[in-house]
Amino acid sequence: MNELLLFRILFAISFFSVLIVTASYRYKAQKGQQFSLEEEGKSVWIPLRLLGLIIWFYPLFVIFAPNLVGWSLIDLPAPLRWLGFITAVLMIPFVIWSQNSLGNNVTTTVITREEHQLVTHGPYKWIRNPLYTAGIIAFSSWTLLSGSWFMGIVAIVGLVFILIRLPNEEAHLEQRFGEDYRAYKARTGRFLPKLL
Repeated sequence: MNELLLFRILFAISFFSVLIVTASYRYKAQKGQQFSLEEEGKSVWIPLRLLGLIIWFYPLFVIFAPNLVGWSLIDLPAPLRWLGFITAVLMIPFVIWSQNSLGNNVTTTVITREEHQLVTHGPYKWIRNPLYTAGIIAFSSWTLLSGSWFMGIVAIVGLVFILIRLPNEEAHLEQRFGEDYRAYKARTGRFLPKLL
């Protein structure tokens, strides 16, 4: 087996593992629920959904039809690709822990559901957005593992739109949970634990 094929197989294993975990939790949480995307504003939700489609479907070409996306692949040194694989695999338990802690509170929009709870356990004890943290690390890892500069750029653009959306998301949580959320926000970091 040549090295590039091995890295494509490792990429597929880590990518599909995360995809299955996140899709199964999202499916359970969204079952029978409808959420309006209008609160986010079209200037945010349309680019985010388009980027989401690209970032979740492009890897299928990397895995199954790399010749079609050869223009976006670069020859990275094997140690960088192994670093990408190890980091991606380490993210899987973190994603599961985050999803388990969040339970049915996950939504695809900034709107909170009627029975929404303020989650402050698991990784949420230290970080307000561990799933975003996991996504940043996972897509950075997959960029290295696949050797795709395109995946890295799309992930960065997606992160920019998430950063634009986050104040609106946090405003909804503050409106819903009031002082409890303000106190939670003061003691936690947005993507990493607060050091001070």
